[in-house]
Amino acid sequence: MKRSVFLFEMALLGTIVTIVSCSKLNHKLPVVLTKENTLGNEDYYYWYNGEKVTISISGEYFNVYGDPQKSSTIREYCESHSLILDSNTVTSDALTMFKVNSTATKTESDFSYSKLAAELKEDGSGVKVFPVVNRVNGAPIETSHLFYVKLMGENNYAKLKEFADGTGTKIVSDIDYMPGWYVLSMENSVFDNSIQASNYYMESGLFEKVDPAFIFDFQPSVTVNDVGFNSQWGLKNTQYSGYDINVESAWNLSKGKNVSVAVVDTGIDSNHPDLKGNLTYHNYNSMTSSTSYRFNNLKPHGTHVSGIIAAMADNTIGIAGVAPESMLMDVYHDLSASKTATLELAGGINWAWANGADIINCSWGDHGGEFNSLHSSLLEEAILNAIQSGRNHKGAIVIFAAGNSGGVLDYPGNFDERILTVGAIGKTGHPSDFSAFGNRLDVVAPGESILSTLPGGFTEFMSGTSMAAPMVSGIAALILSINPQLNGQDVIRIIELTSNKINPGGDFYYGDVYFKDSGEWNEHLGYGLVNAARAVLYANTSANVSLSNGGGSLSLVSQSGAFVSMSQGYVYSNSLSDKTYYVSVNNLSGDDYQYFWQVFPYQNGYTVGPRITTVYGQSAILELPEGMTRNTSYMIRCCVFEGDRLIGAPSFNLYVN
Repeated sequence: MKRSVFLFEMALLGTIVTIVSCSKLNHKLPVVLTKENTLGNEDYYYWYNGEKVTISISGEYFNVYGDPQKSSTIREYCESHSLILDSNTVTSDALTMFKVNSTATKTESDFSYSKLAAELKEDGSGVKVFPVVNRVNGAPIETSHLFYVKLMGENNYAKLKEFADGTGTKIVSDIDYMPGWYVLSMENSVFDNSIQASNYYMESGLFEKVDPAFIFDFQPSVTVNDVGFNSQWGLKNTQYSGYDINVESAWNLSKGKNVSVAVVDTGIDSNHPDLKGNLTYHNYNSMTSSTSYRFNNLKPHGTHVSGIIAAMADNTIGIAGVAPESMLMDVYHDLSASKTATLELAGGINWAWANGADIINCSWGDHGGEFNSLHSSLLEEAILNAIQSGRNHKGAIVIFAAGNSGGVLDYPGNFDERILTVGAIGKTGHPSDFSAFGNRLDVVAPGESILSTLPGGFTEFMSGTSMAAPMVSGIAALILSINPQLNGQDVIRIIELTSNKINPGGDFYYGDVYFKDSGEWNEHLGYGLVNAARAVLYANTSANVSLSNGGGSLSLVSQSGAFVSMSQGYVYSNSLSDKTYYVSVNNLSGDDYQYFWQVFPYQNGYTVGPRITTVYGQSAILELPEGMTRNTSYMIRCCVFEGDRLIGAPSFNLYVN
């Protein structure tokens, strides 16, 4: 039975992986991980971020590298154990995953993995056998002959070369945009597999990081006066009011101009009439490390995602994107499981931020979701590079789909809190049945029956957190277009703070939790449903504002005639004690106000450091937080909302000497 990926239609994996059933065997395979020990379905470990992580090696699956038909040992084994091989699916560079039938009746003495591994070394075929790692929440994860290492210092290549020569390891290549990282192969080395090899390298003390190159199964998170705008309920929900992203009001201020969104996905149809005007010249094929490729019409996922972000508006055809004047960067990967998938996706993400991407949309993930035992240090470092170094060190905004498991969140979108992870809701506001949830879920957006672009000039409906994530990428583009000086984490914080605390059916409770700091949160809805209009208004605090500094107080008058003022109380320039700021709201009939306080270092009109605090709630009083330092300028800002309407955003500059 061939493994496959469901992507609007069934498509073969780039690297062919065959599961072969072995009948009449009742035995768990021992897996040789060192020359001294054999393990069968036992705990083992690999190195991640300087620590040993325990893993469980499968006693049911193992991988053969190479063409099994070329090995007399494998042929004899298949014959004696009634294995079935489809030679049409095997290539010289294939990984073939064998499965032992758990209902088989042969005794343990009838089969020995360690004996098979030893015999393969002697038969001259070059065929090798590798372990497979168990997971609780997903299919087992394979390994291959490849692994990755990072030098302790960028100039220590000579040590790597000496170490590789001494173990028979091949240095395949360095890794673009990731100084110090190298691809290695243990194919003709003293090692039995990549886990053993990477552990040996790490334990030498000569390397900063290693990555055994687990073969994660990254898949798209999808189930399967613009003429289509009335069908875009995620932008304007006329049937169930309040359960859309409220984007039309945001378009009065921003449509995403001068913002680039990289779509790391299955490619974009550059000839689609609703997209071709919004494509940059910077495009990349992460599978070949080149800037050109031929688009595959059978891979519609990336085109659909791209239309949600940036389909052109007011052109009388198709649909409208959330940020219809933003620009799309096509970063191609076919999102099939292969031994180099993590390497390629890391390369695509690195290329994107290094070539000017402001936002990186990743509507994919490993659907197993069990991230706390299996990691790719290489891929994670690429994502963190984007978050920390993108946009000239302001930080790119990296957005991942939560995943469609209906359970734990997909990897790698769940490994770091600085990623914005997006779940999906349906038209009635309820979380989608397929939408993953948990501690790293940040916000939700519409993700069921979402109309968007398809290759060939078409449009079609798709469902999945794959569709929700680009909604949020579009909102991020609207924010950056109106306030490009914001750092990436501030953009994420604005999206979180301004989300609506939807509660369809009264079934969802939002509360304060210690691991989230942008207000009340729910494990199925995050901070709530994203609100484009509120987020853009929040980012555009200079809009419609007249400021005056009146000896310690700051005031503004909004267009509606409401008066908002901020006053400074009990401030001493040489002391940080007893400093309190107040906001008063006058000339309004309502009294249901929300206050978003921020304190951050400020210089020459820009924020120059991380926020000292952000407080969300009903309080119009802020006590200055700990962590402020002397000889530093700060901006204290409070955005006041009545429902979705921004009443005002007074701010006060304070110098602490």
